[in-house]
Amino acid sequence: MRGSCSRTGAASSATHTGVRSCRARRIAGRARSASTWSGGGGGRALYDALFARLAERGFRTAVAGMTLPNDASVGLHRAMGFEPVGTYRRIGWKHGTWHDVAWTQRTIITGQDPPAELR
Repeated sequence: MRGSCSRTGAASSATHTGVRSCRARRIAGRARSASTWSGGGGGRALYDALFARLAERGFRTAVAGMTLPNDASVGLHRAMGFEPVGTYRRIGWKHGTWHDVAWTQRTIITGQDPPAELR
C-alpha cells in the first residue's frame, strides 16, 4: 500500500474519520518497542502520552496490530484497554516464517460530534 508505515503489516495507528496516521503508528510503535526492551512500564507511559495527544487532536479510536505469538505485546495492549477485533492469518513475514497478525482497538474519546479538522 502506498504510504504505508509498516513492512510487516503489524503496526499501531489511530483513526480520525477513517484516516490512518503514520505519525501515530510510529509513536505507538516506539511504545511497543520500549516495553519490549525494558519491561519497566515504558510502553504504558508512552501509550498514555500518545492517547492524550490523540484526544487533543480529535482522534476517536486507536488501532494496534501485533505479530503473533507475542505474549508481552498482547498483555500490554490488553492492559491499555485495547479489545480484540480480528486476526489476519499468516500475513506477516518475520524471522523467516509467516505469522498471524492480531488487531485490537481502543476508544480514545466518545461522542457524536462531527470530526474536527486535522491539526
